[in-house]
Amino acid sequence: DDGWIRGDKGELLMWIPRVHRANLHRPRNIWVAGEHETRLNLSHFVHGRSWTSCIDPEEIEPLQ
Repeated sequence: DDGWIRGDKGELLMWIPRVHRANLHRPRNIWVAGEHETRLNLSHFVHGRSWTSCIDPEEIEPLQ
């Protein structure tokens, strides 16, 4: 598992860090075994050319 969640046509949608992969809740899962569960809130998910709209420019620290 390389950590990528792919769309219906195999396109890359988002990458999940290794620490969260084993317990990642996916809609088609019946049950996730383990002490912790990782859920993704996709209610404000943006992708493609729109992904930069989720960044607040005022919170970005300038590179030194």
